[in-house]
Amino acid sequence: MRESRGSDRAKSDRELVKGVNDLPQKKKNPHIPHIRLVHRIENEWEFECPGLSQVEYERFYDLVDLCNSGTKGNITKTERGYRQLVKESPEFLDVYHSLAMLLDETDREAEAFQLARRA
Repeated sequence: MRESRGSDRAKSDRELVKGVNDLPQKKKNPHIPHIRLVHRIENEWEFECPGLSQVEYERFYDLVDLCNSGTKGNITKTERGYRQLVKESPEFLDVYHSLAMLLDETDREAEAFQLARRA
């Protein structure tokens, strides 16, 4: 009797696994590199995207500095730069985040929310 229960359970587990394997799988996009969340120091994490070049990171940080300068005209330039980086490097999550924050700070909460969801 015990063997029967064990074999029934094993059969049930196989069916469960088979059911999961039959679910449609998300197709992997070969153009988007693997993105990792890396722990840098205590309470500090960062997305790491090996497919991005140093030039892309430098452009991003230049835009962050431009945005933080506080000049209204620079906000417009920063937004344009962020949008261009999103087009060129859609896997660069930090750009989505920064653009969404900028949109939120300029009273465009709905657009900021949609952008954050895309990221």
